[in-house]
Amino acid sequence: MIPLIIISAVLLLLGIVLFLPLKVNLAFKGDFRAKITFVGITLFTTEKGETEQKNTENEVEEQTEKGTKKPDIFEFLKEKYGFFGAVKKILLLLYDMLSHIKGLLRHIKIKKAVFDINVAGSDAAQTAIQYGAICSAAYPLTALLESCRVVKFKRINIKSDFDGGEATFEFSTEVSAALIFLIISAIKIYKEYKKFITKENYDG
Repeated sequence: MIPLIIISAVLLLLGIVLFLPLKVNLAFKGDFRAKITFVGITLFTTEKGETEQKNTENEVEEQTEKGTKKPDIFEFLKEKYGFFGAVKKILLLLYDMLSHIKGLLRHIKIKKAVFDINVAGSDAAQTAIQYGAICSAAYPLTALLESCRVVKFKRINIKSDFDGGEATFEFSTEVSAALIFLIISAIKIYKEYKKFITKENYDG
């Protein structure tokens, strides 16, 4: 009888944990940043304190000197396709990922989904072409976000700069859901990501 009570209590506790909210903050501003919190406790973060940051910078320098540091996925794509080609690849990847969890989105709260893209270059004609290509790549993702009522705030802002300014790409999102739904979504998203990096021959 006692073992049955213990097993029931464990299963009940597990069920409660699986349906408690987990929050994920993701951002890209020059590099990828992530923070995961569960019932107010930070489980994972890429943000580092001053001492940790210095240690990380030293490790990066050492790895670079040894030639062992691999570029992150965006840097890899940028080297392969150029800045605008990399942005288009990332936008299409995000669309594919969201499409594969569309059925789960009703269980997920997306507080915000913000994309800021500045298409810039010294050649006005080329910049205009790249601007059109970025808009075309962003359209499926924009349409998908617009159809999602669970996204409280969404914005895809694409600007063109013909004065030779700096081309930039930034995004941020805040997602929260019961742990069970985020686990299922993460598995589906990871499968799409694995297919993507295999196709691109990325092993970073």
